[in-house]
Amino acid sequence: MSKPKLIYFNIQGRAEPIRLALAAAGVDFDFEVVDKTAMKSDAEHYPFHQVPRYIDDEVDMVQSMGILRHVARKHGLYGRDHAEMARVEEVIEGCNDLYMKLFVDCLLKIKEDPGAKEAYWAARIDPASAGGPATFGAHMAFLGRLLARSSSGYFLESGLSVADINVTVMLLFHMEVFSRERLAEQCPSLMALHDRVLALPRIAAYLASPLHPPNMLFG
Repeated sequence: MSKPKLIYFNIQGRAEPIRLALAAAGVDFDFEVVDKTAMKSDAEHYPFHQVPRYIDDEVDMVQSMGILRHVARKHGLYGRDHAEMARVEEVIEGCNDLYMKLFVDCLLKIKEDPGAKEAYWAARIDPASAGGPATFGAHMAFLGRLLARSSSGYFLESGLSVADINVTVMLLFHMEVFSRERLAEQCPSLMALHDRVLALPRIAAYLASPLHPPNMLFG
């Protein structure tokens, strides 16, 4: 059987949770930088004109969260029962809410609006705002509370899942804007999870390999 292939830009971006999940599961994969012309013209293989695209012995698919869920289900990173799978879904959706707020309210505004960075921090990271009426489901404290329900050090009692991996990459995105020290002060349990995940031997080996792009976002 040929190795799975991941097609994306030569950045970490929204493909990084997929890469980390494959690494954690011990799955060897090939990476190909996308042909942007094909991405915009080949509707059969790029139905949304977007990447990442993932190909294995079962699927040829796009959409980053769909790919992540497929990899997790196939390689034992989705929980041991329906209750744990439901927790994975909760965490993934909570991460997606924060991803969206980070991009829309901070990353896309920060060059034109110097106050966007601190406004985002106050609304989405400062614990004092977690009980406010305008969180709309997106706050670091909410993820910290879910993590605290497990005694394993991961979101699931059974151990590592894509919930932990997705939160780890979400924190890496935030470290493009905020210092590690500041995040660790306000979100200590989440940052401890981040460190735990990245220190796992298979993930650490991936991070030291040529498969790991050096930049999170385009420069």
